[in-house]
Amino acid sequence: QQSEWSGEVAWSRSAYPVTSGIHEFKWVYSKDYYATGGSDAAWVDAVILPAADMGTKVQVSTKENSAFNVYPNPVKSGQQINFNISSQDIEDNYLIEIFDVTGRKISSLQANNKQASNCSNLQSGLYFFTLLKNGKFESCKRVVIAD
Repeated sequence: QQSEWSGEVAWSRSAYPVTSGIHEFKWVYSKDYYATGGSDAAWVDAVILPAADMGTKVQVSTKENSAFNVYPNPVKSGQQINFNISSQDIEDNYLIEIFDVTGRKISSLQANNKQASNCSNLQSGLYFFTLLKNGKFESCKRVVIAD
């Protein structure tokens, strides 16, 4: 626990050093049931985290890579989604990682030249299908899963 506030407190700036690595940040509000005045709320605003290399990360590129295709797009939840990697060399190792909009990795799968996968485990929403070639970022496609 870094800090604690109680009662009505004016806006203030708080900064805390963060070491490299994976961290969980949590803000907790506890209602005081003995008091009835005030806003009965807590606000957290303008959280700024430094850029970091977190290993595998979602990268959204404006450069389209036609060597990696994901179709159909949008795809209906529960239907098959197809991947096509047209420039695949036999000695290269390809991996497709699927991330949700929060950056959480949903799944990953070894990729072949042409491959299909059922998207029944994906709820409707926006996803990022990231192609890694020999462990390095190659391309990212935005895919919409619809009901």
